[in-house]
Amino acid sequence: MLWRTHFIAGAGLGAVYGAAFHPNEPLAMAASTCIGGFAAALPDIDSPHSKLGRAVRPVSDVLSFTLGHRGVLHSLLGMVFTIALFAFIACFWVQVSTVWNLLIPAAAIGYLSHLALDALTPGGVPLFWPKRRKYSLPLVKTGSPLERVVFLPALAATMLIFFWGVV
Repeated sequence: MLWRTHFIAGAGLGAVYGAAFHPNEPLAMAASTCIGGFAAALPDIDSPHSKLGRAVRPVSDVLSFTLGHRGVLHSLLGMVFTIALFAFIACFWVQVSTVWNLLIPAAAIGYLSHLALDALTPGGVPLFWPKRRKYSLPLVKTGSPLERVVFLPALAATMLIFFWGVV
């Protein structure tokens, strides 16, 4: 999937999480939206051709060379490791309760949305890495007209409708 598809899904689900679990806290709702969107882009840091990969090119080059694209970072184990690393780092700047109640759930939702969307492509994802089996329900080809014209707008509209229905 394209970075914008991942970002919209992660941000939308982060917004839904914020609205459901922090309804009277606008700052927490905004933070969960941003965290969900950012976390949805994280698995593609292992590709120097991705939006995030280009932004952190040296890191992306190393990860691509050592891990390859759609490897460990596109798995549940990769999600746990990545979120644990960011949660540990975040504990130096925000309260631990905020990390547990906001950062970890919003990041997990965003990251999982990435895995789910990539599982809808022919390439699939190695969900239970190090097992090499890739899980795929090949409905949408990355960057195809179906994703650009139908899937992405439908996803954005669904997230907006759901978000406004929850709030």
